[in-house]
Amino acid sequence: LNSDDIVLTGAFAVVAKAFHENPEAALVSGQVRLINEEGKSIGTLRSYFTSWEELVTNPGNSVRQVSTFFKRSLFDEFGMVDETLYIAMDNELLVRFTKEYTPLIIEDALIAFRKHHGAKTDQQLLLGYKETDKLRLKYINSQKLKSGYRQRSAANWLSLFELGDRSRSKRFSCLLRAVIMKPVVLFSRRFWSALRSYFSKS
Repeated sequence: LNSDDIVLTGAFAVVAKAFHENPEAALVSGQVRLINEEGKSIGTLRSYFTSWEELVTNPGNSVRQVSTFFKRSLFDEFGMVDETLYIAMDNELLVRFTKEYTPLIIEDALIAFRKHHGAKTDQQLLLGYKETDKLRLKYINSQKLKSGYRQRSAANWLSLFELGDRSRSKRFSCLLRAVIMKPVVLFSRRFWSALRSYFSKS
């Protein structure tokens, strides 16, 4: 749990009940309430799981680490957190866990995730996606899945470029990452439209 996040009232009882009623489950993942610096609710972060293939080709987090509880035995089976990663260590851990164990997704909100500009994940978002690119391709053996991940990652980098809420140099690095992940993005209308918009605001 991040130091500025909150466990919602009754969350532990809900999780204990879920494990008790589903003894075969190794992971239980609930929903996340998004709050601002003052603790006001500003939205939700969905936790969902359809398949490991979908999760591993998604540059985002479909299973929310902050609201995911798992059995201690998984550390014995798969090892601990990869401390060489700075942002995506939780992402990498869940890729390992969910390849063998399907998480039980529940609709209860368990955690309030605080969003503010001082947060590590907010400040280092681009680094986190770079780490995710590396680790996801490490775990994907199928060329079809690798191609699928590269396509989704390139689209994600283009979206980050289009947001326009970062410095011009950081935005341009997002555009370069999109090309690195999927060079054929150069031939897309979206790429050139985004590039024209970038230079028209120079």
